[in-house]
Amino acid sequence: MNNYIHTLIKFGKEKHIRSLQDGILYMNPLSYFKGIEEQDRSRGDKNEGLDRYIQPEFANIKIDDHVVDNNDITKPVETRRNKEQVANLFCMYAIDFKRLQKNEFKLKLKKEMHEFGDTGLIVLDCLEFFNRINTAIFLENKKLYNEAIEPLGDGLVEYVDKNTYSGRMGLFKKFKDYNYQNEFRIALDVPDSLVDTNDVFKLDIGDISDITKIFKTSEFENIMEIRIE
Repeated sequence: MNNYIHTLIKFGKEKHIRSLQDGILYMNPLSYFKGIEEQDRSRGDKNEGLDRYIQPEFANIKIDDHVVDNNDITKPVETRRNKEQVANLFCMYAIDFKRLQKNEFKLKLKKEMHEFGDTGLIVLDCLEFFNRINTAIFLENKKLYNEAIEPLGDGLVEYVDKNTYSGRMGLFKKFKDYNYQNEFRIALDVPDSLVDTNDVFKLDIGDISDITKIFKTSEFENIMEIRIE
């Protein structure tokens, strides 16, 4: 996992945040985020899982021997890949070194982030956090026979303009409507034997109270001040 992340934060209900500090990473399937937009617009995104998003002028569509005229395509063409539809995701709010351009960095949350939950957890040692995740995945795979948890990637989400962008999307691009999330995500392909009836995967990395701190979301802007020496 990468080393360009300075700070990771998870927002949610207090009981879920305390469960995370106990070491349980609750990884929802991609379909969860596509399906909750109506109930929770701050988290939900119906465009999750797009493989490609092609503007009409760049689309090349052929049906049998007939080539569709670009002028007849009225909106962007969207495609999806089956493999990415079954991915399990763990998502956090990220502060990366590229954003830290001043010696002192005061953070302000967009109002949408306050809707994620009344409690937050900040990771104080990201490298150790990533090490524990990797170790937990390794130990889970040792228990499995003829199947394995496969990493599909991890990193910062790149936010693109849906009115001009044309090309590959995948698991690590979203539209700019969601750039307030400053999202870092981990994506796994998890065997059916390890997910529950809702396709949720719970990865136990062990207690992380030694490298995390819990706080109230309402207090975030008062306690978050980052200094780069």
